[in-house]
Amino acid sequence: MEQQQQATLDLRPLETTHVHPPPNLARVSRFLTPSRYSPSRDGVNQNLLILLHGLGDTAAPFAQLGHSLNLPQTAILSLQGPERVPLLEEEAYQWWDSFTELGELIPNPNPSATLHLLLSLLSHLTAPVSPSPSSSDKAAGTAGGCGWHPSQIHLFGYAQGGTCAAELALAWARAHPIPPPSSAGASSPSPSASPSPAQQTPPGLTAHLGSLVSISAPLLSHPTPSPSTLARTRALVLFRPGADERAVVPAAYQRGFVRAEAVKLPPGSGRGAEGMLRGRDEWERVMRFWSEVLGRKSALELSGEVYEVAQGSGAGAAR
Repeated sequence: MEQQQQATLDLRPLETTHVHPPPNLARVSRFLTPSRYSPSRDGVNQNLLILLHGLGDTAAPFAQLGHSLNLPQTAILSLQGPERVPLLEEEAYQWWDSFTELGELIPNPNPSATLHLLLSLLSHLTAPVSPSPSSSDKAAGTAGGCGWHPSQIHLFGYAQGGTCAAELALAWARAHPIPPPSSAGASSPSPSASPSPAQQTPPGLTAHLGSLVSISAPLLSHPTPSPSTLARTRALVLFRPGADERAVVPAAYQRGFVRAEAVKLPPGSGRGAEGMLRGRDEWERVMRFWSEVLGRKSALELSGEVYEVAQGSGAGAAR
C-alpha cells in the first residue's frame, strides 16, 4: 500500500484573561501612596484609566469621578500630585513646583522630576506579573509588575494634570521608539537580547500608551519628535475659548501625536470659566472617544474557550 499523508490540526488554548494585580505604589515611590486604585466593577480589567487632577486638588475627587464613569472592563488609578502646594492649610497638591517664594505662578515650570517618577510607575504597571511567591522565595511576589500592555493604559488629565498626562505620553514615546515600517525588517535583534515588556508587542498593538484626554491643558514642551518617537497615543484635546484657547495650542499636540483631535468647548461664565467638563453634552464627546479607544473582551473570550488552530504534521498510514 502506498503511504498516505493525513493532515492533523493542532488546537492550542489561548489565554484570553489576564490577572492584573493592584499596583505596589509604595514600592515605586512613597510620593504615590496617597493615590487610589480600584479594579473594574464588572471584574474584567481590560483597560486601565489613569486620572490626574488639576493644580491644588487631591486624588480623592478624581477617584470618585472615575468610579462614577462606570466604564466597562476598566480599572481606575487616580494619582495625586507628589508635592504639596506651599502656604495653604488645606490639602492641595501640585505636579511640580508651581509658585515662586512670593506666591506667583512660575511661567516655565520644570516637570522633569515628576515625569521621571511617573515613567517609573508606568514601567511597574507594564512589567510582567511575577508568580506567587513560594515559601523559599518570599520576594518573588513583590518584585513583579502588573502585566498591563502599554496600549491598555489610558490617561485623563485636567489643567496641570492634563499637561502632566500629555508630557508623560510624549516622554513614554521617546523612551520606546517604534521603527518606521521601512526599516522594521532591516536588522534582526540578537537572540540573546531580552526585550522589555513594551517591546513584546502583539500584532495590531503599539508599544505606546492607548489614549489621552487632556482638558484645558497646554503643553510645556515644544515637541519635535522623529518618525520613531512620534507618539502613537490617540489624543483628545478639549479647551474653551478665550485665555484657555490662547494657552492650549492644538498645533503643538498635533506635532507630538500621530492623531490629536482638538475640540473647542462652549465658553464658560463666571469664576472657573476655563474649568472642568460640565454637563452631559460636554461629557458626551469624551465618552464617545472612549468607546472608540477602550478595549472590550467579547463573551466568547470571557468564556475562556478560545483555541488557536495550527496545522500539525502529516500522519502516515501503515503500508
